[in-house]
Amino acid sequence: VNVITLGEMWKGAAQGYKNVLGLAVGTGIGGGIIVDGKLVSGEHGAGGEVGHIKIEPNGKLCGCGQKGCWEAYASATGIIREAKSRLAVNKQNLLYEMTKGRDLEAKDVFDAARKGDEFSKDLIEYESDYLALGIGNLLNIINPECIVISGGISLAGDEILLPIKEKLKKYTMPPALENLEIKVGVLGNEAGIKGAVALFI
Repeated sequence: VNVITLGEMWKGAAQGYKNVLGLAVGTGIGGGIIVDGKLVSGEHGAGGEVGHIKIEPNGKLCGCGQKGCWEAYASATGIIREAKSRLAVNKQNLLYEMTKGRDLEAKDVFDAARKGDEFSKDLIEYESDYLALGIGNLLNIINPECIVISGGISLAGDEILLPIKEKLKKYTMPPALENLEIKVGVLGNEAGIKGAVALFI
C-alpha cells in the first residue's frame, strides 16, 4: 500500500498534495503514510501497518495473531464476520435470502442495503463507525491534507464515504478535519506500478 499511495500522489487522486494517508480496505487494512512528500516507512519498513492499530483491548482475534486490531473490525473480512454472527441469530432479512446456500461477500451487504434491507444498513453503520474510529486516530496523529481509500470497500463509494465523513467529527480533533479531502483511488491496479516508478524519481 506504500507504493499504491505514492502512485495516487504522483498521478492519481492525491495529485498536488504532500501530506497523504492512503488506505487499502479489503481483506485487511493496509496503509501508506506520506509526510511532506516523503513516504514514512520506518526503521524496518513496518511503517504504515495501520490495520494493526488496536481499537478494542483483548478484542476480536486478527489474522496477525493479536487481538483487537482495526482490520478485524473494519475490513471486508470484518464486516463479513459481523454479518455472519448476526445472521446466526436473525434470518428475517434480505441479506439472508440473497446469500442463502453460498458464501457471503462484503458486496452483498451493500447490495442488500441499496434494496432497503435494514439489517444490512445496520451493518454499514457498524462498518463506517469502525472505519471512522481508526481514521480519526490516524488524523489526530499525522494530520494529512488528503486521504485516498482504495480496495474492495471503496467500490461502495458514497454509501461508505458519507457516513465515514459524518462520524469522523466525533473521533477527530477539529483542526485535523479542516480542508481535509477524502477520495477514492482512481488508478486501480496501476497505482502500485506508478508508485514504484515514483520511488526512483
